[in-house]
Amino acid sequence: MSQGPVHAAPTALDAEFKQQAVTMATEFYRVIKVALSESITSMFSMALSIVILGLIIICFIPVLTLRSGHVPTDKTQLEKA
Repeated sequence: MSQGPVHAAPTALDAEFKQQAVTMATEFYRVIKVALSESITSMFSMALSIVILGLIIICFIPVLTLRSGHVPTDKTQLEKA
């Protein structure tokens, strides 16, 4: 009885499974890198659009005067008035 072909089959299957596992792991890491890259890009795009919207809103805010005129605060200024 020859034991050679019986032991050779699991070795060939092991090599094929290892190759498939390496291929799947490589593909998995590539997909994760692409997904992370796209999510960071979309986050920065959204932040940029919020900043631009804020700048546009700031341009339309009217100037608010804090005082309607000069208010004297010094004694000499009060005597002149």
